[in-house]
Amino acid sequence: MDNCQFLLSNFIAHRGLHSFFKENTLSAFQLAMDKGYIIELDVHLSLDMEVVVFHDYYLDRLFHIKKKISDLSLQELKKYSIPTLDEVLKLVHGVVPIIIEIKPYHKILFQKLISLLDLYQGEFAIQSFHPLTIWYFKKNRKNYVRGLLFYDFIQNHYLFHKITKYLLIILKPNFIGINLSSLRKDVIQRLRNSYLVIGWTLKNEKDYLKYQPYADNFICDITHQFPKKQETVPLRTVSQKE
Repeated sequence: MDNCQFLLSNFIAHRGLHSFFKENTLSAFQLAMDKGYIIELDVHLSLDMEVVVFHDYYLDRLFHIKKKISDLSLQELKKYSIPTLDEVLKLVHGVVPIIIEIKPYHKILFQKLISLLDLYQGEFAIQSFHPLTIWYFKKNRKNYVRGLLFYDFIQNHYLFHKITKYLLIILKPNFIGINLSSLRKDVIQRLRNSYLVIGWTLKNEKDYLKYQPYADNFICDITHQFPKKQETVPLRTVSQKE
């Protein structure tokens, strides 16, 4: 669809450009902006119901502290340079598109996201693995660009096809995100007739050359060395079937 063509404008920087900075930080997002990449980020709610930008449910992977994001206040999270979504939106200010991955299914989170995104002037999309999250935004903000994420797929191709078919009919996402190892499957490639397909997560140029024919764009762990050859992915126009 025309309203999601901006998702093809450049590679998508997974949690910002974090070669030199921690992921999902303002510094990582600024560097991604400087390079012109689309920014992908993740959101949670803090204990005091602020929308914060962080990937995991716990702090232990990045900070070696066994504490949960939702158990800490914004003031506590600020000790770890975890930004709010409001801060990120003000930083990006429409310079590059943003893809927001919604982690928990939480209606307060959804409502707070809407209050922020309705005022935002730049291009953005939301995405989630949770079908009910996509359903919520389809009902309440149909104008938002929405992506349904899949991880791998059921080995029974027929069953996967049936489940996917009905999910897509009901949810009507604008794009689909799928892990690299599943991209070449026929059932995924057939979906490209109607939907943008975004592959995740590229680690290097070798993988890009391997998977480039099978997706319309990629979420990438981008370093200063990637990509070497081309700065943007080719544009493709898709007419989504309703």
